[in-house]
Order: sequence, then C-alpha cells, then structure tokens
Amino acid sequence: MLAVGLALQTGAYVGPRVLAPKQAQLPEIDKWQYFTGRPAGTGIDQAALADILAQPASLPPLVIAKLTYTNALAAYFDRSRVKMLTWQDDWAPDLAKAMLSAQTTYVVEVVPRDTPVANEPLPGVATALLASYARRNGDELVRVRQVVSAGPAVRARFFEALCVQPARSMDSYQAVAQFLATQASTSWLLLYPPNQLASLEQQLARQPGVSLLPIGDSWPLDRRATAAALQLATDGRPLVRAILLNETACDPARFIETWLAAHLFRIDQRWLGPARLLEYAPDAGASQIILLAVTFGRSINLERVDLIDSKVAAGGFVRLRLVWRSTRPISQSLKVFVHVFNALGIVAQHDGLPAGDLMPTTGWAADQTIYDQFAILLPVDAADGDYQIRIGLYDADTQARVPAELATGAAADYFVGGQVTVAGTH
Repeated sequence: MLAVGLALQTGAYVGPRVLAPKQAQLPEIDKWQYFTGRPAGTGIDQAALADILAQPASLPPLVIAKLTYTNALAAYFDRSRVKMLTWQDDWAPDLAKAMLSAQTTYVVEVVPRDTPVANEPLPGVATALLASYARRNGDELVRVRQVVSAGPAVRARFFEALCVQPARSMDSYQAVAQFLATQASTSWLLLYPPNQLASLEQQLARQPGVSLLPIGDSWPLDRRATAAALQLATDGRPLVRAILLNETACDPARFIETWLAAHLFRIDQRWLGPARLLEYAPDAGASQIILLAVTFGRSINLERVDLIDSKVAAGGFVRLRLVWRSTRPISQSLKVFVHVFNALGIVAQHDGLPAGDLMPTTGWAADQTIYDQFAILLPVDAADGDYQIRIGLYDADTQARVPAELATGAAADYFVGGQVTVAGTH
C-alpha cells in the first residue's frame, strides 16, 4: 500500500481516500510506480473494483495474483475478507478448498498486449476471461479470469494435499490384500480417493482376479460423471467391494457411499486400519413384496418389505429393502434390527442405523420416506429349511426396543413376516 503510506507521510491523504489512491497528491516517481509502471497502473484498480469486489457472492473470493508485485492489487481489498495468493505460492490446497465450498476464485494477471487469450495463467487450471484493462504504459493488459476447472495433475495435488496420502496407509493396503487372498470370489474393487491406485496395485500384484477402479477423479466431485462411472462399474457384477479412506475430507456429502447404498445391498463393512472395506450385493427384482401398516413409537411407519431372495443356499445372502416413513421429526437415534430365524433360533442378523448408517433417524423430517436396503450373509453351516424375518427398532443409547403397533391393533416388539428357504451350500 505504497500510495497510502506516502500520502500519509505528506499529510495530503485522508482516510476516506484509501480506495481512491489516484486522488492522492503524490510525487511523480510514485505516481509512475503506483499507476503506470510495472508494479501497478490503470487496470489494477478496475480489475479489483469493477470485476472482483463488484461480483455478488455468498463467500468472499479467493484471488490468485500473477503480478510482479501484489501490493497495488492488495490495496483495494479488505484482507480479512479476501484471501490473496501469488502464482508462486502453493495455491493448490486453497484452490481445492475454494472449489469444494463453491467459493469463487479469480486469477489476476498482467500480460503483454499481444498475449493470446487462450494462454492460461496457472498450469493445469482452466479459466474463463471476464475482462481486460489496458495499462497506461500502452504495452500491457490486466486480465481478470475466473477459475472454471482443474486438470488431472492439479486434481492429484488436491487429493494429496487435502484427502489422503496413500504412502501413510500401507499397513491398511497390506491388510486389504491379505483379506482378499482368503476370498474365493473375484471382484471389482472401487477406490476413493482415486490416488490410492498405485499403492493398492503394488499390494495386489499377485491377485489378478481383483480389478481396481478409481472413482471420482474430479474436484469438486462431479456427481453426474461419478454416478455414471459407478453404474458402469457395478452393473451386472455379482459382488462389489469398495475401499474408502478418509473419504469425507474429499466427499463430505458422502455421495459415493450414498449412491452405493441406494443402488446395491450392503453386506458388510470392515475396518482395516484407517481404511474401510465395504461389500455390496447387486440389486434384483423382489421375490416377495409385503405391504404393511406397522407403526413404531407412534411416529415411524414400516410401510413395505421387499424380500429379494426367497430361496438361498447356506453361505449366501438374503437381500431386503425396508421402506420407512416418519410422521414427524424424530429426536431419538434408533437402530434397525432384522433377524433370520426359525424355531431353533436366529441364524443370521442385521443391526445398524438406516441406509448403511447414512440416514440416522435424528435427521428424518415429517412425512419423509426412507429406503433402507442391505444383505444379510448366512453362515455356511446354516441348516436347510424355512426361516422367517423379524424386523424392529431399538434406542441406540438405551438399547430399549421401540414398541410396535401391528395392523390388527395388537402391540408387539417387532414385525414378523416373509419366508426364506435355505437349501444346499453356496
């Protein structure tokens, strides 16, 4: 803020003119330096005031300055609200955070007049030109650009800076390899964040039956492209596994896991160090659709049960889709329990928060419908015969079951219905 400092020294500058330094009474050498020379000049103030500060935004902008000196540009900003970096700084982490939060990012550059517009100021970053302003020296332009997207190399820097550094998780990848070596079936292994690929390829080099597929190679996550990639990767697969590592740092809305939970049936999850290994069964048409009128705690209705598998071998899985509807907001954290049982007892069960822990009841709104689908793995020694399904809710804190009212008006601790026949070995 050279003009401000010099003007204050001469006594010719007053506070209200901080944002109008051209009106200050300055020596000619300082006018040249501040307005017409390389450090500053006409265009800097127009770029800042006309194109950046004038833009409506819910979040203050990030400005990356590709200038020889940044003082002139910084003079126009409230630095408590506008963060400014130079192209020489490590701008990738800040740009990643800005893109993730939909914070507008500008690049301001000074270039020779004949510089093609297509020349991008930051390597690997695509921008849109907003405006150009001529310098008084006649040889240069000040250009204001808005960041649009980042290329693969920059996205890799984003993942490294903000999401996960795979080299720190080698123990997890070794555990993944050891677990998969015990599995008879081959599978697709989805990876998020995608920069885990090289580390896992190294650990799984001796397991050619496992196909690795990085998912979500964009920043911020391109939901449409990611959904299309997930659909392609999971379509027709008898078993899908996913490795998620610190995924909420990169996918805070948990879009990838939510998509998997909505389109597939989660069998299990296991923690292998900081990594989570999730297993999913594919979707299929229901063999039994049971329409219900069961109310839990006078505020949660179990409206339908889709039983995908009526006949299954021991060691196989039973897929279920539960359709819940809340009649008012729920304050309790409730868990769902499902038992596969016969007269001799429970042979297999499911226990967890709805929708793979992604839709806790404390977030349910009035008249909201929740789809909760999962697969229950049967033991390999499950006896042949007919089994029933038992469904209920319990308080996650007190473990007390939520009382149910059946369609007949009778009180119960759970709903019982549907039949599964176990025959043979998987």
